Formats: sequence, C-alpha cells, structure tokens
Amino acid sequence: MATRKAIPMKLDPQAALAEARSAATSRRVISVVGLAVLVVFAAALRGAFLGDQQLFRDEATSWYLASHSLGDMLRLGAQETSPPLYIVLLKGWMAVFGDSEAALRSLSVVAGIATLIVAWRWARDALGETEAWIAGIVVAFSPLLVGNSRDARMYSLEGLFATSAWWVIWLLIAHDDDWTRRRRAVAGIALVLLVAGEVWTLSLGSPTPCYSSRSPS
Repeated sequence: MATRKAIPMKLDPQAALAEARSAATSRRVISVVGLAVLVVFAAALRGAFLGDQQLFRDEATSWYLASHSLGDMLRLGAQETSPPLYIVLLKGWMAVFGDSEAALRSLSVVAGIATLIVAWRWARDALGETEAWIAGIVVAFSPLLVGNSRDARMYSLEGLFATSAWWVIWLLIAHDDDWTRRRRAVAGIALVLLVAGEVWTLSLGSPTPCYSSRSPS
C-alpha cells in the first residue's frame, strides 16, 4: 500500500506577525490590569482610616513648619536635621488639599504608590515579568513601606526619589550602547533631579549620588 506524503503547509508571515502582535498586546493588557489591581490593594493599605489618629510629634512638626510662610519655614527648618524639600512640597499640598490628618498624610500615600509602580517597572525591565510581580508584591505589602506611606514625614518621598534614581542608573548602564546621545542626556538630567530631590528630602540619601557619580556618562 502506497504511503501518502505529507504536504508541508506554507506559513503566512503576515498572519504570524499579526498573531505575535496580538499575543504581545494581550500580555501587556494582563500586565496593566494586574498592576492596577496591585495598586488598588496597596492604596487601600496605605489610605484606610488615614485620618483616624491624631498627628504624632514628628508629624506635628511637619504641619507646623509647612504652616508658615516660605521664608519663616526655611528659617525654622534650618534647626531640623532633615533638608527642607518635603516641607516645601507639603506646604503646596496643604494649599490644595487642606491640613487635616488625612490630607497631610496623603502626600506620603501618593509617593508610596508611585514607588510601587517604579519598582515594578524596574524589575520587569531588568529581570522579567515574574520578578516584577515579586518586587511589586514585596513593595505593596511591606510593613515598613506601608507605615512610611501613612506618616506625614519625608520617608516615603525619599524612597520614591531613591528608587527612581536607581532605576535611571540601571537604564543608563543597560542601554549604554543602544540609546542615542539625546536620550542619554535626558536620562542624565532626570538622574540629577532625582538625586537632588533625594538629598534635599533626607540627607541619608547620599549613597545614591556617590554611586551615580561613577555610572557611565
């Protein structure tokens, strides 16, 4: 009995490309939706009952300094151990959202959620999708980071500046060969601003600029 030869099927390059694009789009949608869900949980942890407790002493100091005029605020803030950027931003925040306990602490909530998004994106770019979710879950549910995001103090904002600065440093190193000079210049300017923000939020942020000065130019 004669055997029938299998006829090879010709692949349509356009169909294969369309299928690959559709799969990539589906993965992006799933990533965005998953990140949005994670952000909602993180926001709930950071924002629930935010105004139920009175300001503790350090938070009251933040409110006291931010309640003064800019000149008085800087003069009084010179006696503090922390740089004045957080207080300056808090003053602007209070002008928009008021000075209730919840309003004062909500600036740190926003900074904490932004830190989560930056950490997730950095981990995805550097390591992959699975590692991004691990990093996102750690940042979202870390007791220390959640606590800092619920205080009217500078720690959550400093964490955002530091995480963003390290991400930009990684981008500059990872794309040393394929980024244009203009793009590298933009990233360099962003790094300078982030490091300046970190140092002027909390002086303990100095290790980042020390390292960034050694990163490729």
